[in-house]
Amino acid sequence: MSTSIIPYNVTLGSESPLFSYSPVRDGPATQGWNASYSGSTAYVPGADGVGTAFRHTENDGASFSVQFVGTAYWLCVSANGGTTYNFTENGHSLPTSGLPADSACSQWPGAKAIVGAGNQTYKSYTVGINITSIPNADASFDFYGAVLELSAGSTGMTTTPVTIDDTNPGWNYQPSPWLQADNPLDYNGTYSYSCTYDVGATATYTFNETTAVQLIGSPNDNTFGYSISFQGVESVYNATNLWHAYKQVLFMAGALDPSTTYSLTLSNYDPNQPDGPGIAGEQACTNLDALILMKIPSATSGNPGSSSSSVGSSPTSPSDQGGSSTSSLSSGAIAGVAIGAVAGVVIIILLLWLFLRRRAKATSIVPEPYPPMEETVDLVSPTTGLPAAMATSTDLVRWIRHQS
Repeated sequence: MSTSIIPYNVTLGSESPLFSYSPVRDGPATQGWNASYSGSTAYVPGADGVGTAFRHTENDGASFSVQFVGTAYWLCVSANGGTTYNFTENGHSLPTSGLPADSACSQWPGAKAIVGAGNQTYKSYTVGINITSIPNADASFDFYGAVLELSAGSTGMTTTPVTIDDTNPGWNYQPSPWLQADNPLDYNGTYSYSCTYDVGATATYTFNETTAVQLIGSPNDNTFGYSISFQGVESVYNATNLWHAYKQVLFMAGALDPSTTYSLTLSNYDPNQPDGPGIAGEQACTNLDALILMKIPSATSGNPGSSSSSVGSSPTSPSDQGGSSTSSLSSGAIAGVAIGAVAGVVIIILLLWLFLRRRAKATSIVPEPYPPMEETVDLVSPTTGLPAAMATSTDLVRWIRHQS
């Protein structure tokens, strides 16, 4: 593990669009993954789920994955009725049954096992689960969520989480304004949304003095694909979710340079599917709740390197006293001024050397820059194994038009 970074844990619920699910993100459990709740046995359109959210599958071969840059990861799962699975990391696959769930999974009481690793090398990871066997009709697999460890800066930095609500005037909404709704479960009780499915339907926020960022939103039964533009890279995600899910991470980035100004843009548009869901009467919306920034203390307004020298403010000369004398400074005074000037130059050179030395030392411990998130393309369900009537549908025609 790199000792030069500040660990920053990000919790992802199973509904987060950062997870790629295959073959179906939200549909019948026998055909892929199904968004489920511990206290809800049937989907009720427009209603909130009851209890703990999780993704449930009875599909032999179903899988999910998430990509991030950091040093640790923990996945909270339950394999039921003899189901077997492999853990995957950066293309490598390992059969496992996990370890008994511990405190990392405490917010998901239904999770029976934890799979993951800590104290890893700081780099890019793609980790996930692949179901290898659903042996009988009673077998299944449940995924609850993950805790990922990113970087919130270099060792020695002081950072504080700052929440930027969707109503903050720093947001630039286009076309302006986005619509707004109230919900007590969102940050500050509000969220903003756009159902204009177009590349120009955007929300942008510009920030600095930040080492890590999370974009928070609400996947819902009317959300679809969206794009994130950050550091010159566009990433695409799938927010398909039949239940309304609160405070889910739509995007995250760590190891940011606090001296750099960043702009993050959310667009209600997926360039891979320019025509949207392709389902009659179906909206394609994006719900924005907040931005969470890990901020460093603001730099002081004073500039210690710009203090003025006394050489330029000489004592009052005889001419300033009203006399007409043109006498010059004595040789002793000239020598004193010369010595003072030389000393001033030496001090400036010494201060400059100390500044460059400290800057070089600080630079040597800054973690590698956050690479662009890999594009996630999980918006079209594979046709293999699906009934013919569903083969060209989007997430099984939104789970058969919300099961009618």
